[in-house]
Amino acid sequence: MSAPRGAGRPERSDGAERSGPERSGPERSSGPGRSTYPHAHPRENVPAGPHGRDERNERTVVPFGPPIPDWATESALDRHVLREFEALGDRRSSEVARRLVAAYVAADEGDHDTALAHVAVVRVVGARLAAAREAAGIIAYRCGNYELASKDLKAARRISGSTDTLPVMADCERGLGRPERALELAASPEASRLDLEGRVEMLLVAAGARQDLGQADAAVLTLQVPELTASHKQEWHYRLVAGYAEALGLAGRHEDAEQWHATAARHPAAPDPVDDVADDVVAYDRDGLAQDDPEAYDAAAGVGAFVDLGPDDEERADRRERGDRP
Repeated sequence: MSAPRGAGRPERSDGAERSGPERSGPERSSGPGRSTYPHAHPRENVPAGPHGRDERNERTVVPFGPPIPDWATESALDRHVLREFEALGDRRSSEVARRLVAAYVAADEGDHDTALAHVAVVRVVGARLAAAREAAGIIAYRCGNYELASKDLKAARRISGSTDTLPVMADCERGLGRPERALELAASPEASRLDLEGRVEMLLVAAGARQDLGQADAAVLTLQVPELTASHKQEWHYRLVAGYAEALGLAGRHEDAEQWHATAARHPAAPDPVDDVADDVVAYDRDGLAQDDPEAYDAAAGVGAFVDLGPDDEERADRRERGDRP
């Protein structure tokens, strides 16, 4: 599921776009639970004012957040979101925006504790802003914390009335072990008013819910819609085709699944496998591996683990190995 349409998918200020293949829903896990990041908890021992009160805010205790990286700039967010944040004042609007950018990147890199710690600040400071709560919910969703995600997305929906994130809310229900509730949301009148991309996302969630319930054949039928065989180049269509191939495989229709996987691989919006290798896999020197550990080399070569990278890909892999930021 993509980042919220309102908040947009941020890019690092140093030019490296954070992207990755979408899916009908994240891998199911219990989620990271309560953050263990030391700065995620509320401030303590705040000096009291002359009347014995915390003069910063008598009703709201703002948690410390992790340090905001220099590369996380508010310019990475959409302008209309930044305009909504202006209600917080200059200093806090800038902090909320920068924390969201840092949180998106941390979530993408698998540092869920840091991402959720940034979001904990956003959730308090931007409690009454739909864009802030929506973005916080999407980040929590990407981190696998479906309970927090569901609360934030429901709050955003109450504030704005928008149903754009309804597919994400439904997938949160799956993550919380309530596939029946996900199917109810998929069949709701609000779901029928989603745009084409949103309806396809909801179909994928509904198919996943059917699979959760052991209804593999019903999941296949759910995705047999006219858009499946239409000619589209958008990423949502690739996800539909890839999701259908996966559903066929889970239903035991392996020959059909193989054909649809091949169709997905040829799709204009299919992820570049070379980019996947360069971004997500530790690069090995095949000649060095062949010399140092011939058995490991033979095993890797036997499963097609080696991919020939171009000069740009090799440079990116080298930077990643050195620990440099993309």
